[in-house]
Amino acid sequence: MGHFIGNVWWAAALAGQSPEPFQAKSPLTFEDRLFSLPEGKDLTCPAAWREPLVDRGILRERMAQAGLPVPRWTRARTFEEASRWVVAGNRFPLAIKSAANGSEGQGVFRLEGFRELSGFFERIKAQAPTADVILEEWVAAKATVEVTMVPGRPLLVAQKGLARSLHAGTAWRIFPVTLPTREAAAVKHLQDTLGLPGSAPFPLLRLTIALTGQDCILLAISGAVNRPEYHPGWCEAVGLSPILGPDGPPDGVGHSAPARWARLQLLGRPSRLPPFPTEAPVTKEFEVARYFAAGHRAMALLTGKDPAGLAQQAILLARLLEESSAD
Repeated sequence: MGHFIGNVWWAAALAGQSPEPFQAKSPLTFEDRLFSLPEGKDLTCPAAWREPLVDRGILRERMAQAGLPVPRWTRARTFEEASRWVVAGNRFPLAIKSAANGSEGQGVFRLEGFRELSGFFERIKAQAPTADVILEEWVAAKATVEVTMVPGRPLLVAQKGLARSLHAGTAWRIFPVTLPTREAAAVKHLQDTLGLPGSAPFPLLRLTIALTGQDCILLAISGAVNRPEYHPGWCEAVGLSPILGPDGPPDGVGHSAPARWARLQLLGRPSRLPPFPTEAPVTKEFEVARYFAAGHRAMALLTGKDPAGLAQQAILLARLLEESSAD
């Protein structure tokens, strides 16, 4: 048995749906930081990739050594070191994050000006006191995608959208995405250059990639299964088999273009406001395929024939949730 159900707020949404046969074969985790801890020693990971998986700075060093594009960045142990680098560059926005690779976007923020540095630095250090802080140029991506690789399963590509930070109140992922030829070739070049043509011997490996129109930049790697769309019950709405389930597509069989798209909408609200309702609001405009709420966080799986329509559904859903909480 592995570290399958971890400390993520939506773990209860998978109650009774854990893919036990897959879990027994390869221990899984919801938390990337377990790869660096004694309790994560049984998690499958090649020795050459364990350090880049748990340290964001080492990942950037590995990319630079391979000749891949890397944003201008630095590693800071103290606030004074971070301040000197920010002042010397005097270029914003910047990404500021913990060197400790955390699942669910832990400790990742967008720095708009020097006045914000102290607050973000303290928040990041509070989450991982012994880890360094990474500062880097903000990558102006035309699109950000997640490419998930599981041995014997087709790639799952999802486009993701974020607001101010990975801790933002709203975020979304649309899947399954078929990359244009140029972008698909750039992603393959990145995988081949790093020696990652497939995820083996990882049970699962996810690449978060920024597509700028000129470069394909690897922002992060993860071995965590902290994506609801991997699990049974959350992707069948668009005709996809769950990539972590025991009944996924056989080897060599890819996903055909689906008749519908899925948008996983993640929502959050301040603690001073009422919690999200436990049931999805009912509307004649569209159907919420899946919904789960835990206090001041919620997620909903929406389906439709085009991404633009899903964006409109998400706006209406947020409005309906606000109205239902006010009742």
